[in-house]
Amino acid sequence: MTVLKGEGTHNILYGSTTINMGTRSAPGYLARPDEGGQFPTVIIAHDHLGLRSYLKDLGRKFARHGISVIIPDLFRGAPLPGWRNDKPLPEWPTVERSMRSLEDAYHFAVSDDTPWASGDPVIVLGIGEGAEPAVAFAMEVPDVAGLILVGGSLDEGDAQLPFPILGLYGGQDPALEVTHRVPHMELVTYRGVPKRFLDDDSDDFDGPAAADALDRLVTFIREVGAVGG
Repeated sequence: MTVLKGEGTHNILYGSTTINMGTRSAPGYLARPDEGGQFPTVIIAHDHLGLRSYLKDLGRKFARHGISVIIPDLFRGAPLPGWRNDKPLPEWPTVERSMRSLEDAYHFAVSDDTPWASGDPVIVLGIGEGAEPAVAFAMEVPDVAGLILVGGSLDEGDAQLPFPILGLYGGQDPALEVTHRVPHMELVTYRGVPKRFLDDDSDDFDGPAAADALDRLVTFIREVGAVGG
């Protein structure tokens, strides 16, 4: 773990971690406030490009706002190609396998080993292809307070989800055309903005949209997770 001081409202701890659950263990990333007390917990399901630097940066930003973040590596340590490398990405895991990774992260969050996480309930954030396992996880686990989608899609059957949902979409994201408008979903569309607008390593990055999205994400998590501080 690394300690970061002097940025945002909270000092934070962050770094790579191992998520242990029974006989299984898998790599992941953790960011949390470096303070006593419990903080709302967000579990992030990354997209098909893997657990990359911009997601770690997003986790650190959340932590500075008093939010604990766990990002399991859905590829479970399979090596990723370097930036702008022609090597292929690992095969995208099945929804069932990704759900197990999210469930392990959830059990890690609610365990006695993580007294800094409120754990129960959690908020789930799915990005791109990570939306499908995030939705499936949210439907299976009772202790979910809210769901966030950055890209990805919902279908008509997801209307039964009982908790608040926030959807953030670039106006050019094809998923926007097929996602089902769940009645209790707050849907934000950034007109003319590409799909990967949050990723500052991508040509799709859009600074104003990313800044607005961060504000909305923090506000949603604070309201749904009842953040103190």
